[in-house]
Amino acid sequence: CLSEFVKSQFPKKLQTKIIVIQHGNCYEKELKNLKITTKKSDNFSLLMIGNIKPYKGAEILIDAVNSLSKSNIKLEICGRCNYQQKLVERAKNPNIYFDFGFVEHNKLYRKIAHCDVEVLPYLRATQSGLPYIFAHFKKPLIVTNSGGLSEQVSTDFAEIVEPNAESIAKAILKIQKRKIKPSSFDEFLEQNSWQNTVKKSINL
Repeated sequence: CLSEFVKSQFPKKLQTKIIVIQHGNCYEKELKNLKITTKKSDNFSLLMIGNIKPYKGAEILIDAVNSLSKSNIKLEICGRCNYQQKLVERAKNPNIYFDFGFVEHNKLYRKIAHCDVEVLPYLRATQSGLPYIFAHFKKPLIVTNSGGLSEQVSTDFAEIVEPNAESIAKAILKIQKRKIKPSSFDEFLEQNSWQNTVKKSINL
């Protein structure tokens, strides 16, 4: 399995037969050859990107940013979505933007490189590969403690929160003030390198 959370879903009598090999940075080779420079905007920019589905919690993230309307915080929600109008109507803060549609890899990497923080406000999750891409670009994360999601990050560069708007809003303000060392990302990427993932699989 890719996370301890998934392992825990199986009956107890099978637990000793299950090995966890975490997701690992399967994007490593592709990211290494990228030529995309990072840049910062005047606002503190948050990004939620990917296939936007109800279980991924876009609504609670919008509510969190709505509550921070007097700040310099900007949110962009980017990706394919089949309930666009509902999200647009929910956004009361003028600093919430949407870019709906399929996100091909170059656009994904460019959006990540140009944001300050990624938010994964998932209501349910088994695991995710996105944190490894964000770590490559040395971008901090806010993730909910849903499922195995928290296993895919390090608290050295991430805030782990309850899946509700209030907790996410507090985490946004907190991470905005944090001084995160670039070395924190390097250590995480080394631990989760694809080479290490391959070794674990071979040993198994």
